Parts: sequence; structure tokens; C-alpha cells
Amino acid sequence: MPARQMSPMDAFMYYVDSPRTPNVITFVNVHDQSTVPGGRLTFRDVLRGVEERLHLSPAFRDKIARVPLDLDHPYWEPDPDFDLEFHVRHIALPQPGDWRQLCILVARLASRQLDLSRPPWEMWIVEGLDGVDGVPPGGFAVVLRIHHSAIDGVAGAEILTALTSTTPDDAGPPRRHEPWTAEHAPSELRRLLGAGMHLATRPTHLLGRIRPLAEAGVRLARERHPLPTFRVPKTRFNHPVSPHRVWDATGWPLEEVKSIRALAAGSTVNDVVLAVVAGALRSYLEIHGELPADSLVSLVPVSVRDERRPDSVGNEIASMAVPLHTEVADAAERFRRIRSSTQQSKARKQAVGARTLTEAAAVVPGGLMGLAFRAQAGLAELTRVQTGPNTSITNVPGPTVPLYFLGARMVGSWGVAPLSDGVGLFHIASSYTGRLTLSYTADRAMMPDPAVYGECLEESFRELAAAAQAHRDREA
Repeated sequence: MPARQMSPMDAFMYYVDSPRTPNVITFVNVHDQSTVPGGRLTFRDVLRGVEERLHLSPAFRDKIARVPLDLDHPYWEPDPDFDLEFHVRHIALPQPGDWRQLCILVARLASRQLDLSRPPWEMWIVEGLDGVDGVPPGGFAVVLRIHHSAIDGVAGAEILTALTSTTPDDAGPPRRHEPWTAEHAPSELRRLLGAGMHLATRPTHLLGRIRPLAEAGVRLARERHPLPTFRVPKTRFNHPVSPHRVWDATGWPLEEVKSIRALAAGSTVNDVVLAVVAGALRSYLEIHGELPADSLVSLVPVSVRDERRPDSVGNEIASMAVPLHTEVADAAERFRRIRSSTQQSKARKQAVGARTLTEAAAVVPGGLMGLAFRAQAGLAELTRVQTGPNTSITNVPGPTVPLYFLGARMVGSWGVAPLSDGVGLFHIASSYTGRLTLSYTADRAMMPDPAVYGECLEESFRELAAAAQAHRDREA
């Protein structure tokens, strides 16, 4: 595939990467080795199987090529020195190999930057999980880390699908008929000349986007969708982050999650996830004597991926801000208010047009976007005013049927999110074969006790489930 320039949003994801804030999406999948034909999967088998699938996505072999002086967005170009064994690595947990050890390892990997001089991804095969509940003997984990400039959550799930199959005896995808070779990449001079042309035409691009943005504003006023006027309080999670992370996860049967929707007509699984997190944050901050009087606010990423291009990579996301109503003590009332807030937030997103807002980033060079983002976080810290959300919560639906990695059945799947200054706690909800999992990544200094927060999530879910059951009993 020839060199291609990063989109404005992908470039932004690249520029905000730093040693303290590695902008990497991580997938943690645990597999049962007993389903492998022959009963055993060797590391050599893994290398061969991954190599056979590299052609399914350009994200595997493309590296980042910057424009001189960062005058324009970087390019993706094939790496002529691609080395598979650099990207696929092998490690084992020491005994007893329990869940806590796996969480610590995942958190340490999530704290590391990727080598951005190579294709920005790495895969860790982690053995020694004999102490993890629900994992058969000989089970192993696949920890796949990909830079956020290459994928968003939806594209990442599609890449995972490319690495897996729906049957244990899958022979793999169709192979390339010709050996892979890197196509000729543009020279630095050519990229520099291209940057000059883009700089010259950027004012024209700006004029072309003024009209759709203005029309969106008119629709917003005409339809009278209320603008967000809520005050966002500052919490322990809303400061510059350290380079260190913690990670953990929990989960529940998807049918039990869906049953909580009875608390509000028209509610969704995403509303349930928001309410579970809201209750947990309320309890956790109460334990530390830090619960604000005002509602906490979550940023909720929303995919704007074109359904006509399901195989596209890169970032096609927008976001909406949702009050979590942590000031409300009653779980059922808190859920109903969250449902009302998500309806209003979705209406605002549709009125403005998420794709229009995403494309508006094209008028600003990626380097300036990254600089502005960091400056905004620094200003918020100096002024002690919270200008962004308190946390982020994203929901990425997963497969409903079992998946196999080179014949090994996947028995569990979780995500690890990148953190940024001002937002030191991120949640990822995902589903797999009838179970919803909720994983959370936090700054280690901001959440030194991740197990306590996990207990708060469990307590919040039980409280909502009990409220929903009581509601059904009254209705009956």
C-alpha cells in the first residue's frame, strides 16, 4: 500500500503522545490452549500465524514518517525494515500466576511508550496464568498494544477480528500470492513541498468549512437543544498524570446488565454502564472524603465511522459530555437522570453533527492541536478550574460468538485506555459471548487502591440490580 497522509484526528492522536501520556490502545485477551489442534501452541506457531495475517491491515507494517519541521501532518508509509520478532514478544508470570499479577503486568506495559520509529504496535504472549480463576491450565494472554494514531476502538476491534477466527481449526486467511515488499516512500523534500501546498490552501479549506459549521449552529438554536451549562467539579483524577498506571476489570452477565434498563423507559446498556460507574465514583470519593457537591461529568466517545467503509482504520470518533449525577444518593433516581442526560447529549451531538466537528480539525495543523491540548491542561491546573470531564467511559460492543486465536479459544477480553493530563481515570465497557466487562485504567498516584474501586463498581451494580428488581416487583 502506498504512503498516505494521516487524517487531522489521527495526527492529533500522534502529537499528544508523551513519556507521561503514551497514547496507546491495549487489548487483553485470555485464551484456552486446550482447544488448539494438537493441544499445544508454540511461540513459533504464533509468529507464523501472525505473519500470515499481516496483509489484512496496513496498521501492522506502516510506520510514521514526519514532515520536516512538522509543517504538516505525518504520513503512514510501509517499513522496509519490518521485523516481526521485534513486535511479537514472549513472557511468563512467576508463580502463582494470579489475576493481580496479570493486572500489574498489563499496567506496567500500559505505562510504556511504543517505539514510534517502527510500526507502532506490539504483541505480548503471556504464559503462566495458572492462578487466574476461569482460565484452564496452560492458558495464556495476548496483550496487543496499538498506537491511537493508527486506530480507534472500533477499528481496533476489527484488527482483533483479523487475528482470530470463529472455529478452532481455521486454516487462516487467504495468503498473498506474491511476497511483501515495501513500496517506494516519498522523500522528505516531496513531503516538504506537499506541506507547503497544504499551508497555502488551508485558508481556502477554512472558508469551505465555515458554512457547514454555521448551519449546524443555526440548527442547534432552531431545535432548542440545551447547551451544557453544568459546572464540572475538580477531583483527584483531574490533575497532570504521572508516567505510572494501574489497571483492573470486573464484569457481569449481559442479561443481568440489560435487566437494569427497566428503571427507565428507552434506556440502553450504555446508560447502565454510566450508572454503574457513577455509583462507584460516588462511593469511592466518599470513602476518601472527597465527594463534590456538584455532579461529576464523563466524556463518552462516540463512533462516527461510515458504515459504508467498515474496514477503514484510523480515528473516526466524536464525544459527548454526560453528567453522572453523583450528587444523587438514590441509585434508581440517579439512573433516570443519567438516561435523561444521555438523551439530551445525543440530541446536541446530532444537531451539531459529529462528523462536521471532526472535520473542523482539518483547518489546524496537528502540531498546534497537540500544543493547544497540553496548554489547556496546564492552564486548568494553574487556575484550579476544571475545563474538561472528570473521567471517560466508552462502550465497544464485542462478538457474540466464541473467537479463536490460532485455535486457542478466547475465554475473556478486556481493554486498556490511554490517559491524558486532567483525566486520570478511563473506563472501557465491552461484551463477549453474553458477558459485559468493565475495565478501568487510572494514574497510580491518583488511584493507589484499584481493588477498592473494583469493590465500589461491584457494589454499584448490585444496588442498581436490586432497584430494578424492586421496580419490576411493583409493576407486577
